[in-house]
Amino acid sequence: MRQLSMGQLAWISGVSKSDISRIEAGKRDPGWLTMSRLLRAAGYRVGEDLTESGSDDLIVWLLEQYYVADLMGRRELLAEFETVGLCCPILERMGSRWVQLDVIQDPRLLPGNMTGDLPTMLDLLESQGQEPILSNSEALCRTREMGSFWPIVYVNAPEAVTGVDFGRRLGGRRARLVTTTDNVRRYTIVVKGTRYVSDEWAILDGLGAMDRTADYALAEVGSRATRLGWGLAA
Repeated sequence: MRQLSMGQLAWISGVSKSDISRIEAGKRDPGWLTMSRLLRAAGYRVGEDLTESGSDDLIVWLLEQYYVADLMGRRELLAEFETVGLCCPILERMGSRWVQLDVIQDPRLLPGNMTGDLPTMLDLLESQGQEPILSNSEALCRTREMGSFWPIVYVNAPEAVTGVDFGRRLGGRRARLVTTTDNVRRYTIVVKGTRYVSDEWAILDGLGAMDRTADYALAEVGSRATRLGWGLAA
């Protein structure tokens, strides 16, 4: 299970700490609704097996509170960003798959002419009607150039993308394609013709990457907490 404290699990799920404590001690048998709330809060869903939910609903739940909170409330909510990011790992999101940036069919060139960089992939995705949306540090910096260890790009249907290599070769530059949800569209902005998720969504995606990308996102959380502590908007 996720490394959540009892307080964090109670806060996210809406189940009281005392009830969770009794469930853990075997003093209470939780009903289906309570168990479902606890599992969803931890990023899981129940079927025949216990699996990752792949949902981004928890991100929306946090951001809805963050955007209406005052400066002190935002600072308190920032303390929960890492927990929520870890509960929504990018690798488990709907349609999530690697794509090599070294081998891409440039839509401006004849078939068989391959190149490799992030802007070229974005152009290719646009030409296929995939409406790419950038996340991670590229969204924070509002740039089409590759700035993160591996960019996160939301698209309409990752499985329908052509002209790319979906392998994951060691040492190769790569990005992560993820299916665009209605939640993602809700938190998308357009700057100079390029789509980006909001800054806060980008931070949570970085935290959900659970690699060196998360270090950058954590630093951004710390910077925002400092600014809020000084009474500055963040």
